[in-house]
Amino acid sequence: MIDAFIRSMLGTWGNSILDFYIANNFWINALILLYAVLVALGRISYHRSALFLSNWFQEKYDQDARLKSRSNLIRLIEKEDIPWDLAIESFWFPLITPPTRFVPYIKNQLTLQKLFNKETLVDLLRPLKEKREK
Repeated sequence: MIDAFIRSMLGTWGNSILDFYIANNFWINALILLYAVLVALGRISYHRSALFLSNWFQEKYDQDARLKSRSNLIRLIEKEDIPWDLAIESFWFPLITPPTRFVPYIKNQLTLQKLFNKETLVDLLRPLKEKREK
């Protein structure tokens, strides 16, 4: 009875799609679950890379006065040779997903340089207190 009610509201194309889903629901749900796992692991990879870069800058320039202002931080990032290879190795998963997107990218040096541009690195390195004071 419920099936007949639902099918009456779907129309001809909706019935075809529902029949296809019922016949292949295991594979469709498995693909959706696999995609969700890929995105979740990609986000973990992003956060681990961000944590590595933040810790690397903090260790290298711990008491440096250049980390105080935003413009000095940008100049420091432009001059510095960032160890992208070590950031790639910070998590074993070969894909990376930014927190605002649902598309996993292959984790390589070019991708990391695009995801962690100057502005993103400055936002990672500046403490939250300084952001709130402005």
